[in-house]
Amino acid sequence: MMHMGGGDGLYALAAYKAKNFSLFHITRGILIHRPLEVARMFKNEFAETMPDMCQINHKAQKCLFIVSADAVYFKEYAQIFYKSVIEYSDEDSNIGVHFHIINPDEECFEIINHYKLPNYSVEYKNLSDYVKKAYYTIPRYSIISLMDKLYDCKNYIVADIDVAINKNINAFLKSMNNYNFGLVITSSIDSKMNYPWASICAGLAYFKKCDEMYKFVEYYDNYIKFVFDDTLQSQNANWLIDQMALWYAYNEVVKHSSYKGISRSTLAMAAQLHDGGKQGFLKYYRDKYNIKK
Repeated sequence: MMHMGGGDGLYALAAYKAKNFSLFHITRGILIHRPLEVARMFKNEFAETMPDMCQINHKAQKCLFIVSADAVYFKEYAQIFYKSVIEYSDEDSNIGVHFHIINPDEECFEIINHYKLPNYSVEYKNLSDYVKKAYYTIPRYSIISLMDKLYDCKNYIVADIDVAINKNINAFLKSMNNYNFGLVITSSIDSKMNYPWASICAGLAYFKKCDEMYKFVEYYDNYIKFVFDDTLQSQNANWLIDQMALWYAYNEVVKHSSYKGISRSTLAMAAQLHDGGKQGFLKYYRDKYNIKK
């Protein structure tokens, strides 16, 4: 029998006993926890998933932002995100955006066509209400390797879609020159008292094109592939699985490479942190960028 550390063993037992119970707060992440020793048994056969449809501009780019969202979030936030990238690109046309949309509706395509938004890919997936919110967070990291085959790009930034870029992007890229990764890491990531699924915030991450980047995506994707459970019947099942997969990839790749800890506010304003919360965020930026609802 494989020996697991005390913390990992307790987490694994709790995960088993919590299956199909509706947990709340940060502890609901226990459902998707797998100890590192077990995760390392996953067979590293990275299977790239091509979206059902992909519309790509093959222009060489210095940096590409990748975001994923369902139809609701895309319609609410995509225009704000895109226009904020343009504003803070310092008139650098080599900074691009790629939207990955899960189950888009006609209004999504109307927005894309009317406002001439940038490149996008779409994915159609039948998901239950219990698991779909967690799934929406996954593809933005999983498709990095695919994007690298479609774009000629040196740097990638993965972000939440419900943010507005509010810092100079070129200045940020310059600050990352000597690093392969930039992750929002909690100060206690290696502490036995820390929740692994809350150790790394998935809302912002930087990747330099390198061999380690491909390894990172491989480990991230394998964790998702072996752990994501679409049979769970509890509220927000699989929630925080993206952050758990990031923790796994961090331990296997990032901590042995060159990386820099960054904060979410390094580059963007998150909607939930804006004055007045998400509604205040939407009102302010729709007015700023003349976006009609």
